[in-house]
Amino acid sequence: MLLLCVCMPTDSVVRHAIKWLNNIIIHLSHRVHNGVEYGDMQLIGEVYDILKHIVGLDNEEMAKLFVEWNKTELESYLIEITAKILAKKDDLTDDGYVIDKILDKTGMKGTGKFQPNATTITATTRCILIPLYLSAIDSF
Repeated sequence: MLLLCVCMPTDSVVRHAIKWLNNIIIHLSHRVHNGVEYGDMQLIGEVYDILKHIVGLDNEEMAKLFVEWNKTELESYLIEITAKILAKKDDLTDDGYVIDKILDKTGMKGTGKFQPNATTITATTRCILIPLYLSAIDSF
Protein backbone atom coordinates (compact mmCIF):
# COMPACT_ATOMS: atom_id res chain seq x y z
CA MET A 1 0.00 0.00 0.00
CA LEU A 2 2.84 2.39 0.81
CA LEU A 3 4.43 1.81 -2.61
CA LEU A 4 1.14 2.58 -4.32
CA CYS A 5 0.84 5.87 -2.40
CA VAL A 6 4.37 6.92 -3.34
CA CYS A 7 4.07 6.00 -7.04
CA MET A 8 0.56 7.28 -7.71
CA PRO A 9 0.69 10.99 -8.45
CA THR A 10 -1.91 13.13 -6.77
CA ASP A 11 -4.07 15.57 -8.68
CA SER A 12 -1.97 18.48 -7.45
CA VAL A 13 1.26 16.78 -8.66
CA VAL A 14 -0.28 16.13 -12.07
CA ARG A 15 -1.56 19.72 -12.29
CA HIS A 16 1.88 21.03 -11.32
CA ALA A 17 3.60 18.83 -13.92
CA ILE A 18 1.17 19.94 -16.65
CA LYS A 19 1.68 23.59 -15.72
CA TRP A 20 5.46 23.11 -15.78
CA LEU A 21 5.38 21.42 -19.20
CA ASN A 22 3.02 24.07 -20.54
CA ASN A 23 5.42 26.82 -19.45
CA ILE A 24 8.32 25.08 -21.19
CA ILE A 25 6.31 24.66 -24.41
CA ILE A 26 5.26 28.32 -24.34
CA HIS A 27 8.85 29.44 -23.71
CA LEU A 28 10.27 27.33 -26.54
CA SER A 29 7.61 28.37 -29.03
CA HIS A 30 8.22 32.01 -28.09
CA ARG A 31 11.95 31.54 -28.76
CA VAL A 32 11.21 30.06 -32.19
CA HIS A 33 8.78 32.90 -32.94
CA ASN A 34 11.37 35.51 -31.95
CA GLY A 35 14.02 33.83 -34.09
CA VAL A 36 11.76 33.90 -37.14
CA GLU A 37 10.86 37.53 -36.43
CA TYR A 38 14.56 38.50 -36.12
CA GLY A 39 15.21 36.86 -39.48
CA ASP A 40 12.23 38.60 -41.11
CA MET A 41 13.38 41.99 -39.82
CA GLN A 42 16.90 41.36 -41.11
CA LEU A 43 15.54 40.45 -44.56
CA ILE A 44 13.28 43.51 -44.64
CA GLY A 45 16.24 45.72 -43.74
CA GLU A 46 18.41 44.20 -46.46
CA VAL A 47 15.62 44.47 -49.06
CA TYR A 48 15.10 48.13 -48.08
CA ASP A 49 18.81 48.82 -48.53
CA ILE A 50 18.90 47.15 -51.95
CA LEU A 51 15.72 48.87 -53.18
CA LYS A 52 16.90 52.28 -51.95
CA HIS A 53 20.60 52.25 -52.85
CA ILE A 54 20.92 49.80 -55.74
CA VAL A 55 17.53 49.82 -57.49
CA GLY A 56 17.02 53.52 -56.72
CA LEU A 57 13.40 53.44 -55.57
CA ASP A 58 12.10 56.33 -53.47
CA ASN A 59 10.13 55.85 -50.25
CA GLU A 60 6.72 56.09 -51.93
CA GLU A 61 7.65 53.49 -54.56
CA MET A 62 8.99 51.14 -51.88
CA ALA A 63 5.86 51.64 -49.76
CA LYS A 64 3.66 50.68 -52.72
CA LEU A 65 5.84 47.62 -53.37
CA PHE A 66 5.53 46.48 -49.74
CA VAL A 67 1.75 47.00 -49.89
CA GLU A 68 1.64 44.73 -52.96
CA TRP A 69 3.88 42.14 -51.31
CA ASN A 70 1.56 42.12 -48.32
CA LYS A 71 -1.23 40.88 -50.63
CA THR A 72 0.81 37.77 -51.47
CA GLU A 73 2.27 34.87 -49.50
CA LEU A 74 4.56 37.45 -47.88
CA GLU A 75 1.60 38.89 -45.97
CA SER A 76 2.66 39.67 -42.42
CA TYR A 77 2.47 42.33 -39.76
CA LEU A 78 6.12 43.29 -40.39
CA ILE A 79 5.56 43.79 -44.14
CA GLU A 80 2.40 45.78 -43.39
CA ILE A 81 4.06 48.17 -40.94
CA THR A 82 7.12 48.53 -43.19
CA ALA A 83 4.84 49.85 -45.94
CA LYS A 84 3.26 52.29 -43.48
CA ILE A 85 6.63 53.43 -42.13
CA LEU A 86 8.02 53.99 -45.63
CA ALA A 87 4.99 56.09 -46.59
CA LYS A 88 4.97 58.19 -43.37
CA LYS A 89 5.84 61.80 -44.09
CA ASP A 90 7.43 63.98 -41.41
CA ASP A 91 4.46 66.01 -40.24
CA LEU A 92 6.52 67.91 -37.66
CA THR A 93 8.79 69.64 -40.14
CA ASP A 94 6.95 68.98 -43.41
CA ASP A 95 10.36 68.03 -44.76
CA GLY A 96 10.56 64.56 -46.32
CA TYR A 97 9.88 61.17 -44.79
CA VAL A 98 10.34 59.96 -41.23
CA ILE A 99 12.33 56.92 -42.40
CA ASP A 100 15.06 59.19 -43.76
CA LYS A 101 15.53 60.78 -40.33
CA ILE A 102 15.98 57.55 -38.40
CA LEU A 103 19.59 56.92 -37.40
CA ASP A 104 21.18 53.68 -38.59
CA LYS A 105 21.77 52.40 -35.06
CA THR A 106 20.41 49.51 -33.09
CA GLY A 107 20.40 48.62 -29.46
CA MET A 108 18.88 46.23 -27.00
CA LYS A 109 16.81 47.11 -23.98
CA GLY A 110 17.74 43.83 -22.34
CA THR A 111 14.66 41.72 -22.99
CA GLY A 112 16.38 39.79 -25.77
CA LYS A 113 19.77 39.22 -24.15
CA PHE A 114 19.10 35.57 -23.32
CA GLN A 115 17.36 34.80 -26.61
CA PRO A 116 20.35 34.90 -29.01
CA ASN A 117 22.68 32.85 -26.80
CA ALA A 118 20.14 30.20 -25.84
CA THR A 119 18.87 29.77 -29.39
CA THR A 120 22.39 29.61 -30.83
CA ILE A 121 23.55 27.08 -28.23
CA THR A 122 20.44 24.94 -28.74
CA ALA A 123 20.85 24.98 -32.52
CA THR A 124 24.58 24.26 -32.55
CA THR A 125 24.34 21.38 -30.06
CA ARG A 126 21.77 19.81 -32.38
CA CYS A 127 23.76 20.60 -35.56
CA ILE A 128 20.99 22.82 -36.89
CA LEU A 129 22.02 25.62 -39.24
CA ILE A 130 20.42 29.02 -38.52
CA PRO A 131 22.34 31.47 -40.75
CA LEU A 132 19.53 34.00 -41.15
CA TYR A 133 18.98 34.14 -37.41
CA LEU A 134 22.72 34.52 -36.73
CA SER A 135 22.98 37.28 -39.30
CA ALA A 136 20.04 39.08 -37.67
CA ILE A 137 21.48 38.95 -34.16
CA ASP A 138 24.90 39.94 -35.49
CA SER A 139 23.40 43.34 -36.32
CA PHE A 140 22.44 44.06 -32.67
